[in-house]
Amino acid sequence: MEVLLYTDGSCVPNDGTGYSGYGIHMAIIDYEKKTKAIMTKYGLTPKGYFLRKEIKADKGLKEVGLHKVYEIYGYNPNSITNQQAELDAIIQAFKAIDVFNEKDSLGLTKITILSDSIYCLRHLKKMLDDEMDIETVNANRDKVEELFNLYKKIKDKFQIEIDKVPAHSGNLGNDRADLLSNMGRLRNMDNDKQTE
Repeated sequence: MEVLLYTDGSCVPNDGTGYSGYGIHMAIIDYEKKTKAIMTKYGLTPKGYFLRKEIKADKGLKEVGLHKVYEIYGYNPNSITNQQAELDAIIQAFKAIDVFNEKDSLGLTKITILSDSIYCLRHLKKMLDDEMDIETVNANRDKVEELFNLYKKIKDKFQIEIDKVPAHSGNLGNDRADLLSNMGRLRNMDNDKQTE
């Protein structure tokens, strides 16, 4: 089993005074169940999935190998830029992977992190290539270090890959992560107003 891990962060305004939120859409895929031709027909590929009208919500997803979906959203009141919110999303996703994998006996072997954040993907690539040096990170060092420590905890358990997805392109997983990050941001704003 593989998880397609879509993450997104949002912050408005993105000037160091904003409200941020993160969203995570986790699609558990069983690529062994169906042939590549059938999965392609339904828009299910290793680089993402686009659900087409032929899929019936009640049974079609499992027929093409989409085993389970988890969605998470939230916020960190200390994150006040978009880059921080993007990092929060991947940090929370890494924390959730082990929990869901164990709780639901998923048997995950591979994680593909799909993001529209070049900033985050650049840091993840350095981690995958064993080139990460925290001392050289200037911006958001605490968050990058937290992400790196979580990565080190899971890197021997799963095959990990990363890929960039274009934002707002009709990719269901990425669009859901975007929506969830905005839900987290709105909750952040709401809670702040209640404490005033």
